[in-house]
This record gives sequence, C-alpha cells and structure tokens, in this order.
Amino acid sequence: PRPAPPPAPLQASLPTGMDRRRLVGRRSLHRGAAAETQALRRYLARGWRLEARNWRAERVHGGGELDLILWRDGWYAFVEVKARRSLDEAAGAVTPAQFRRLDLASQRFLNLRGADFADRRFDLAICDQWGRMEILENAFA
Repeated sequence: PRPAPPPAPLQASLPTGMDRRRLVGRRSLHRGAAAETQALRRYLARGWRLEARNWRAERVHGGGELDLILWRDGWYAFVEVKARRSLDEAAGAVTPAQFRRLDLASQRFLNLRGADFADRRFDLAICDQWGRMEILENAFA
C-alpha cells in the first residue's frame, strides 16, 4: 500500500452562506458604532451634551432610530451617522423615507421632553473606510 498524502495546508477563508452574512453584519455594526463614537467625541469637544444615543421611537409614532441626540444652548441636534466606503457613499445613504422616520422620531422625542420643534436641527455625520469624518450641519432642511 502507498502512504497517505500529507495533509493540505490550512487555509484561512471567510465563512460561506449564513455565517458569512452574520460576519459582514457584525463588521458593519462595529464600523457604525465606531463612527458614532467618533462623531460623539467631536460634538462633546464643541460643548454639546449627549441626551440620548440610539434612541428609538415607538412604532405607533413612526418608528425610527436617532443615532445621537445632543443639546447645547437651547438647541437639539439630531445626528444621523453613516459609515460607508467613501464619504460620497455615506452622504447618499439617507433616503427621503428614512429622513421622514427621523423627523417623526425627533418630534416624538421633543414631545416627551416638552420642547419646541423649532429648536432643533438635523446633522449628518459621514465616515469613510479610513476613518475620515465630516459633519454636515443642518443637512436635512
């Protein structure tokens, strides 16, 4: 009898199927959380105070999640954070339907606080794959 061939070298490969989707989803979640933290640090350095992070409105009030809610000098800033490969991709990632959900969620948040709708703004914090970030103030008018 011939001797058995040597075992094949171990190869590192990505999982396939559902395992691969879970892995990619975790990476996206991690990248998004890192971008949120980076944006939060920038706002805190400018004197803003964090009111809430990843705040969700109830479905009956339109649903929607607000990534960062900050307050300074009587103003609320509702910040949507987007992390994509490029800054352009991130900037284009907010759809009109998503903005409507953000608007409804912000109204619900302000109702619960007894605050005025006029004292708010919507900012967009965009981050690329290299960690570069831009904050677009009053991005949704």
